[in-house]
Amino acid sequence: MSQPRVILITGASSGIGKATALKLQAQGNIVYGAARRIEKMTDLAAAGVHVLKVDVTVTEGEYQFKVNVFGVMRLTQLVLPLMRAQHCGRIINVSSIGGKIYQPLSAWYMGTKHAIEGMSDSLRMEVAPFGIDVVIIEPGGIKTEWAGIAEKKLLAVSGETAYRDQAIKVGAMLSLFDQFASNPGVIAKLMVRAVNDVKPKTRYHAGMGASLSLTGRRWLSDRQFDRMMTSAVNGAAKLSKVTRRKDRRAGSRHYQHGNSTNETN
Repeated sequence: MSQPRVILITGASSGIGKATALKLQAQGNIVYGAARRIEKMTDLAAAGVHVLKVDVTVTEGEYQFKVNVFGVMRLTQLVLPLMRAQHCGRIINVSSIGGKIYQPLSAWYMGTKHAIEGMSDSLRMEVAPFGIDVVIIEPGGIKTEWAGIAEKKLLAVSGETAYRDQAIKVGAMLSLFDQFASNPGVIAKLMVRAVNDVKPKTRYHAGMGASLSLTGRRWLSDRQFDRMMTSAVNGAAKLSKVTRRKDRRAGSRHYQHGNSTNETN
């Protein structure tokens, strides 16, 4: 690398953002990590990352759009004048496979990611004459705090409504993320590629289910994809029940073993 890049990463307090900040800092870049929970970024600061407290939050639907869409675009507006003046720069927006697909009871979240996809595509054409790249990262299932938070909010909002049965099934699917989701480092590697590639692709994707989901959305009709997603949700709910039963049996055996051990001591 001829000279270090100045890089701003939002959502850097955990998961993909934190992993990416550490990788890019280790490469010798000047990295700024921004998040609401600055107390969770002490390890970033120790590694040399400049940590910033940024909070753009409000209530649920508005909250999701403020964080995932308006916050992203406001930061973009702030950095574009400098990038245009120097006639170079790269904006990397983290979308999701949720920006291309959908699932029940996820309208707000999926809506924000669809918005990022469309806005990034338009932005890419607008800033290309200034030598600025716009790249979209589309993670699949990644082991972060997101799934647990999403499950709790889903059950709190919809668990006692007409959508209760769906909420339980979708919640079960989210609960399986900790067992089967990919490590955040998978996406951090993509982020580093998007930073370093001389001619970056417009999109990069990786993570659990990413290729399968995007391929399905590309080739299946809406109704066919609806059925595929419904089947996935139902299957996840059944698998979650089996997993819970196994965990209970394992816990019971451990308890019995503990009792017998205590009795012989």
